[in-house]
Amino acid sequence: MDGNTLSGRIPDFIGNWTIINALRISDLAGSSSMRFPNLQDMTRMQRLTLRNCLLTGPIPDYIGQMRSMKNL
Repeated sequence: MDGNTLSGRIPDFIGNWTIINALRISDLAGSSSMRFPNLQDMTRMQRLTLRNCLLTGPIPDYIGQMRSMKNL
């Protein structure tokens, strides 16, 4: 989801999409920052791109433990 007019925070339910292997979200409009979304159950994730999403805080430790991850 990039190059769109979406605004606001990344919804919590996105972590329920456990069978996808790639997620790309960029250029979310808005004025407030948000925490890193909970993607812990997305164990098949191979490619994750979160660009210009107003995220704050550290990248969660579980990201480094995702064995399928190839591109972050």
